[in-house]
Amino acid sequence: METDNRHIDITRAAMTLGLWLGLYQTIKLSLIPLSLKHPVFSLLFMAMAIGVPFIAWKLVRNFRDRQAGGIFPFIISWGLSIMTFLFATMISSVAAYTYLRYLDNGAVIAGLDRQMEEALAILATAPTNAAGTEDMIAEMRVFIDLLNSLTPLQATRQIIGVSLSWGNIFSLIIAISTSMTKRTKDK
Repeated sequence: METDNRHIDITRAAMTLGLWLGLYQTIKLSLIPLSLKHPVFSLLFMAMAIGVPFIAWKLVRNFRDRQAGGIFPFIISWGLSIMTFLFATMISSVAAYTYLRYLDNGAVIAGLDRQMEEALAILATAPTNAAGTEDMIAEMRVFIDLLNSLTPLQATRQIIGVSLSWGNIFSLIIAISTSMTKRTKDK
């Protein structure tokens, strides 16, 4: 009796790929407090944020090339991509919550609040004939109040929501670009 060597456990693969993507996202999120003190890190943060879908695509494509045996249907690719983003979000959100709850002591929220206040001061000195300046200042005040009222758990929920939303969008694109329906010729 011969076993099928091409049997793929998608959940286990997604956990492994999600671990790597989650570590990448954790490093990316760790740049936020650094960028509040040293603005040059915000450029690195933006580059890493743009790199998330490319890293995920590379992980799924490498898995397909190593394990799929030439056939990798769209639905399998999509499921693998979604679960990879799910596990990556779980890992990075645990790290974010741990940092915000036990290490941060409100430094990130205070830094964001300080930057918003500076932007508000610049807006307040704008010419009074600028259309909508008063409305924009009022909206920024509401946002600053909302930002100051966030608990670490609420901030982590926001990170989870954003990560999962973008992960779903990226998963469709990754699935389209990595799915294979025909066997490739063996060399």
